[in-house]
Amino acid sequence: MITAHDLLSLLDEIREHATIAVIHASDPEGAEGSVVPTHNPRGYKSYSAVAEDLQATLLRLGFRDVVSITEGRDLARHLSEADVDLAWPVSAGLQGYDSICHASALLEALGIAYIGHRPGTAALLDDKYVSKAMLASLGVPTAPAVLWEPSGPRMRAIDGRGFDEVFAEHDGAFVIKPVTGRASRGVRMIESAEQLDDALAEAWAQTRQPQLVESYLPGREFCVGCLGRARWRDGRPLVDEQPLAFAHLERRFLPGETIFTSMDVVPISGERVRLLGEGERLLQERIGAIARRVYEGLMLRAVVRLDLRQDAQGRLQVLEVNPKPDLRAPNPSGASLLALGAAHQGMSYDDMILSLVVDFLHRVLSSPPPIHRSLWRALGRCV
Repeated sequence: MITAHDLLSLLDEIREHATIAVIHASDPEGAEGSVVPTHNPRGYKSYSAVAEDLQATLLRLGFRDVVSITEGRDLARHLSEADVDLAWPVSAGLQGYDSICHASALLEALGIAYIGHRPGTAALLDDKYVSKAMLASLGVPTAPAVLWEPSGPRMRAIDGRGFDEVFAEHDGAFVIKPVTGRASRGVRMIESAEQLDDALAEAWAQTRQPQLVESYLPGREFCVGCLGRARWRDGRPLVDEQPLAFAHLERRFLPGETIFTSMDVVPISGERVRLLGEGERLLQERIGAIARRVYEGLMLRAVVRLDLRQDAQGRLQVLEVNPKPDLRAPNPSGASLLALGAAHQGMSYDDMILSLVVDFLHRVLSSPPPIHRSLWRALGRCV
């Protein structure tokens, strides 16, 4: 059994002896970027601000050697030259359809331990159609949907049904979203099925991606973070019997807003979200139970953010399981949803970051030693 003392001892060793690299994306068209720039269906973002927050926070928390490295054509060389023992990729990649997992895949190939999801898990969660099938296998409710592609079967559901069968009893609005994307980019609502052909043609022209067509859910929208069984609380590590669901927030929509606007467009602030209160304990429990079922059922290994919305009957439906929720620290221009939610629950930003580290260390102690050989090497242990 792994104890809080075990975690604290390992944490202190890593603070003193490990070289940690925080990885963000370089410009795909810059000198450090891609060999041949192509296409990024998610939309490029460097996440350099997140990397700066993490680097500063880890140094403030006593980690002796924390460097910032860019993901690009020379990532392997930079990692080798810095003699990195542990990496924390916050990048979502430079380009390509599975860019979100490129850094972690390279780290695995190089044998460098890292904080984050396995490459395959990140790629599958990032695909909204595939992740919908994964959620369905767990019995997790999601909005009725079909996949649209410009070639092959025009529209099909996960179970093979066509558009007319899936939406036989639906006479309302629809949401169209690219299967891969971030920050609500390219997501739009249309009022009726008569607008589908024009909307899908426009979406294809803009994104060159298959589109998910979902029933529009008219109810309240929520989000919640979830990580593993270990976390940092009240100045020490804790190990629980189940994953931690935290930052239960309701999103507040702007006048006329039907899709929550990206933080790239409108900063996230306390006015745009609210923490669910004591009088909403049952709702919090339902949201948390869904989050934990997803986390354990999909065998996740790093923090995620679930976005949920109620249908017309008030039933919760999962919109997305985000494998790379933003980790920006609170600042005058806003903060990430998880940071705001954690603060509302008495957990500081530093506590949240240490929780992510401690949860990773819990997995290190639970795993066969060779998987994290680079980390054990830094601590002077042969495996």
